[in-house]
Amino acid sequence: MGCAARMKLGTYKQVNAPYGYYIENDEFKINEEQAQVVRVIFRAYIEGKSIYKIAEELNQAGVPNKFGELAWTMKTISRILSNVRYKGDALFQKSYTDGFPYKAKKNRGEKDKYYKYNANVPIVSREEFDKAEKLLSKRRELYYSGRTIQEHSFSHMIICRECGSIYRKKDRVNGKYAWVCRQHDFGIDKCASKPIDDACIRKAYILMYNRLKENQEYILHPMLSQIETIRMSSAEKNLIKDVNIQIAQTTEQVLSINRLKAKGLIEPVSYMEEINRLNEQIIKLRKQKKKFQQKNEFDKVIDNTRKLLKEFEITGAIAEFNKEQFRRVVQKIYADSDTLTFKLINNMELDIRIEEVL
Repeated sequence: MGCAARMKLGTYKQVNAPYGYYIENDEFKINEEQAQVVRVIFRAYIEGKSIYKIAEELNQAGVPNKFGELAWTMKTISRILSNVRYKGDALFQKSYTDGFPYKAKKNRGEKDKYYKYNANVPIVSREEFDKAEKLLSKRRELYYSGRTIQEHSFSHMIICRECGSIYRKKDRVNGKYAWVCRQHDFGIDKCASKPIDDACIRKAYILMYNRLKENQEYILHPMLSQIETIRMSSAEKNLIKDVNIQIAQTTEQVLSINRLKAKGLIEPVSYMEEINRLNEQIIKLRKQKKKFQQKNEFDKVIDNTRKLLKEFEITGAIAEFNKEQFRRVVQKIYADSDTLTFKLINNMELDIRIEEVL
């Protein structure tokens, strides 16, 4: 409440400064070396460079970020372009803490935000900042509004087994394109996974699908029978409901204790002891619920295995790649330089060696 009051009065002091600034005697001072990078970012974006390209060039040029690392990302650049500090203003309470133990949450309108003009010395002019802001808004509207843009077959589907990053589409000089790990694209020292041709992934899927179809009687049918044998009983499903009720009741007790503390009706030591006891109880109940839920996942596996069998019955063997058919069968693809692992909708994982389809 005290912080919110100071934000409203414009007297709130931040303890952390964004890239390009440092704090001295409660005032924002410009780190000129970093500020020059900020100006380059704004200038490049206004002149038409993409956020991805700016991040890529900063990493290639060996420019360290705020933490002294070569780890510029699209998210980092986007935050710089939208941070009003760089034009001299301040926006307070962009996030807030809630619950116990306290957790930081992004403020999406749940709390008031406070804007202060001329809060610090600017790094870029208001004109430059506003141009970049309008361009950001325009591009977001163009590319993300309603998510109506055409996605490629493997967009957000391929995960690097080496570093965990998502693969992105990258054009080749011959007019074709490949999929490359984002970290590898920032530098081979970040990730050693090699790019994979789009055509190679399509061929690998066709090979995997047809193999599984041919062997469904030896793989999917026995699997389905075994899972149906151990699926969750109705009694166990009722236990999940009981655990949910206990979690809700314990959570309500936590809220009641917090209300007593706010009114000064409970001693601090007693409050902490009771809160710790209730939190331990909630953790124990959630672990118990998770154990039951893991067994309940069998229902989903059974349903999705039946969908696969139906897909084989309707579609038959395939000779060409079809995006819609692929999305009905595959959840994710895990990739490295040698192997593509297709995770199917029933959680089964099947490997195809890349050398098989080259």
